[in-house]
Amino acid sequence: MDILLDGKKIINKKTLYLTLKDQINCDEFYGNNLDALWEVLSSVEEEIKIIINNQQDLINNLGEYADLLLELFHDLKDVNELVFIEVK
Repeated sequence: MDILLDGKKIINKKTLYLTLKDQINCDEFYGNNLDALWEVLSSVEEEIKIIINNQQDLINNLGEYADLLLELFHDLKDVNELVFIEVK
């Protein structure tokens, strides 16, 4: 599974979760929050490649929430060897 996040296009939490829902093929991803995202991604048993384009724009647009999101991705990588993160 590839997850592509473009900081220029993700301007708020709403667009973040719309983008994620479009790319994560999981009927169980209902919550628009980090806990729900963790639940879904931590249970995936396939390779997950998270590609972040324009990271600084993502941080500027989401503020502290971007820090929490990026921390979630890095924590996920620490507990699941099938998770890869690429920042462009």
